[in-house]
Amino acid sequence: MLRTIREIQPAWVVGENVYGFTNWNGGMVFHEVLSDLEDEGYEVQPFIIPACAVGAPHRRDRVWIVA
Repeated sequence: MLRTIREIQPAWVVGENVYGFTNWNGGMVFHEVLSDLEDEGYEVQPFIIPACAVGAPHRRDRVWIVA
């Protein structure tokens, strides 16, 4: 995904993943993704949004990264 972002240079990037992504390898992978986006010039904000926040009958947290 980073290669594509570098080539296309979109104004906005929105990514989504499972909650476990935040603590994969002690959180190192999550922080690396945020750093990579910042290195490309984006301001980055991650969000944890449960499925129930959008009307689903279960919690199931998801990670959203907006840059």
